[in-house]
Amino acid sequence: MVTPERGLFAFCDHLDIRVRDLERAKPFYAALCGALGLTRMVDNGDWICYETDDTRDVFVAIERDPDFTPSRTRIAFRGASPSDVDRISEAARTAGAVEFEGAHACPEYTEGYYASFFCDPDGNRLEVCYRPR
Repeated sequence: MVTPERGLFAFCDHLDIRVRDLERAKPFYAALCGALGLTRMVDNGDWICYETDDTRDVFVAIERDPDFTPSRTRIAFRGASPSDVDRISEAARTAGAVEFEGAHACPEYTEGYYASFFCDPDGNRLEVCYRPR
């Protein structure tokens, strides 16, 4: 669940992710964002917004861009625990994540780092991770 208490609200207001094919991206992001606690969806046909019931909280917007080309930039979503990472990454895998790398310990990053790496159907590089504080 994405909440201000977990620190994301203070760092990021929203993510605006571009995709070539919004209809193809919709089931993937519905599953991923739902697993992140962003369960309210607003769809105007050209973009989709996934948010919580509190519209002041962080949100993820997915926007149609037929000329979009993915970059090497990676967006990492924070899990509350290793089991949260397992749950969220499994939702992404089931929803069609590509280049999926299952959740595992990544001690080369920092002690206790646990993450899964994958791409959305358009090649946007994503991650869900847990870092002990």
